Amino acid sequence: MSKSYEITGKIIKIDDIQEFNSGYKKREFIVEVASGKYTDQIKFYVGGKQLDKIKDDMLNQNILIKFNIRGNEWKGSYYVSLQAWDIAIAASQNQEPDEDDELTF
Repeated sequence: MSKSYEITGKIIKIDDIQEFNSGYKKREFIVEVASGKYTDQIKFYVGGKQLDKIKDDMLNQNILIKFNIRGNEWKGSYYVSLQAWDIAIAASQNQEPDEDDELTF
């Protein structure tokens, strides 16, 4: 069983749903997270039965994301993806994420 992580940030982009030949569907989105005086822009995805967790009206909202880190090898290259499994509107919409908001391990 993989370990779960969480992070708070603002959704700045939501892509269209992608459908694959296998019938699997996923949707990617970008979250901006304060990191000191800079910001990080991190790509997450939801897939399968979790597609309803991300909605177009969440754009520009602060959210709390619970996610798993996934990794795989394909033709000698290694890939990492962040699979969101729970997304909730953050408690306060009027405040930017704190610079201390980092991955919770």
